[in-house]
Amino acid sequence: MLKLSPVFGAHMVLQANAPIRIFGQTDKNAVKVIFDGEEKNAVIKDGAFSADFPARPSDCTPTTLTVSDGEDALTLSDILIGEVWLIYGQSNAELTFGDKPGYAEYYKEELAAADARRPIRAFLQRRRDAAGKTECTSAPQTWRIADPARHWEALGAGSDFSDCSMLGYFFASALCRGLDERTPVGFVTCASGGSKISELMPRALCDDLGLKSFYKEDMPLASVYNALLHPFLALGFAGMVFYQGESNIRDFLQYPQWQNALVKELRKEVGRDFPFLFVQISSHGLWEYERDFRYAQWDAFLQSQNCYMIPAHDVGFVEGEPDRPHPCRKAPLGKRLAATALYYVYGKTAFADKRCPTVGQVTYAQDYVDIRFGGVGGGLAFDHEDADLGFEVRSGWCWKAPDNVELISPDTLRLVAPHPTAVRNLYKTFLAPDFPHLRAENGIPVPAFCSYAGREIEMK
Repeated sequence: MLKLSPVFGAHMVLQANAPIRIFGQTDKNAVKVIFDGEEKNAVIKDGAFSADFPARPSDCTPTTLTVSDGEDALTLSDILIGEVWLIYGQSNAELTFGDKPGYAEYYKEELAAADARRPIRAFLQRRRDAAGKTECTSAPQTWRIADPARHWEALGAGSDFSDCSMLGYFFASALCRGLDERTPVGFVTCASGGSKISELMPRALCDDLGLKSFYKEDMPLASVYNALLHPFLALGFAGMVFYQGESNIRDFLQYPQWQNALVKELRKEVGRDFPFLFVQISSHGLWEYERDFRYAQWDAFLQSQNCYMIPAHDVGFVEGEPDRPHPCRKAPLGKRLAATALYYVYGKTAFADKRCPTVGQVTYAQDYVDIRFGGVGGGLAFDHEDADLGFEVRSGWCWKAPDNVELISPDTLRLVAPHPTAVRNLYKTFLAPDFPHLRAENGIPVPAFCSYAGREIEMK
C-alpha cells in the first residue's frame, strides 16, 4: 500500500519560496521520492512517510513528482511552483458560478476570456462534500478528503466553472495578473455555506470559548475545519482569504474574540503568522444586526496583526439579482483582496493606490472631528452630494448627523459637531446602490467603522 496524501495531485501548485514537504502512507520500510529531478529517501514512522525538499522560486514550467517503494510507484505530472491561498468561510466564499441562475451569465465575458496559459489552478470543495459524513467531520482529517473525486484542476477558457468559487477565482486571477501573469497561483476552497464560525474552528477551541453545537446536525462543531480545511494545513500556503459572518450576525458582541481566536489557533497549528485577509460583510438588508456586525469585524481588525479587512458594502444586493443573501458582484471583491495581498504581502508598491483605503488618525476637537485616511491615492470623494452621507457624531449620549461634512485635504474628512466624543459611519442595515459612498481615487469605499475619543487607531 503506497498512497500520497490526497491534497497532492496532477495540475497542482506547490508554495514557492518555502520548504516543500511530500507526505503519504506506506506499509513498506523504504520509500523513494523524486521531485523536480531531485531524489530523497523518505522518513518513515508509524506507516507514514515524508520527504522534505528545499524551497524553490516560482516557476510555471511543469515538473513531476514520483514516489516508489520498490513494488509500487505513483507519478504526478504538470506540477507548478507558485502562490497557494486557502479560501475559507461560509456561503459567500463558497458561492460558485453555477449556484444560481444568472451568475455565470453575469460573468460570461470574464469566463470566456479566461486564459488557459495563465497558470491558475484550483482544488474545489463544497459543503455537500462533507455534510452528513461523520467519518470526515467528527475528527481532523489528514489522509482523507471529504469527496475522493475532488482533485486539482487547471482553470482556463473552456473549463467547467459551475463548481468554482467566484471569490476564489477572481482573487486568483487578479493576483496572477499583479504578480506577472507567469507566476502560478493556486487556491483551495474550504468554505461551507451556512456555517457558523464554530464549524470552522478546532473542537478544543470551541470548548475553550464555550461554543455549543448548532442546529444543523449534518455539520456539527468543528465539522468544516475537520473535513475541508485540516487536510490542507500541512500543505504550504501563502495566506488565507476569509468571508464569514452572516450566520453569526446576532453574535456581534462576541465575534471579535472568536475570529481572532480562530486566526491565532490556525497560525499556531501551521507554525507561522500567515496573512489573513477577510471581507467585511456586504449589504443585504435581511438582518437587523448587519450594521452592528460590520463594527464587530472592524473591532476584530483593530485587535489583530497581519490581518486586513476588505469592504463589501457597496457591492451588496441589487434588485433583480437571484439571491439576496448572496450578491453576485464578486469580481470587485476578488480584485480588492488581490490588491491588498499584492501591496501588503508581496510588497508590490505599484498597488499602493489600488489597495483598500484605511482609517488612520482620528482627531477630536471642541467642535469637530478630523478623520485621516490612508491608501486614498489622489484623494477622497463622495459619489455625489446627499443629505445623508452616512456619518454620525456622538455628542453626549446622542448620535446625530454632523452639522457639516467637509473634505479639508485629499485624505482628511472633517465632521463639524459640538463636543464630539465618538464618530461612526454606515450604521445602516441596507445601503442602496445609489448611496453616496466616500471612496478613494481607485473607487473603493472606506470601511464601516466606529471610533471613540481616547481610543487610538493604528493605520495599517
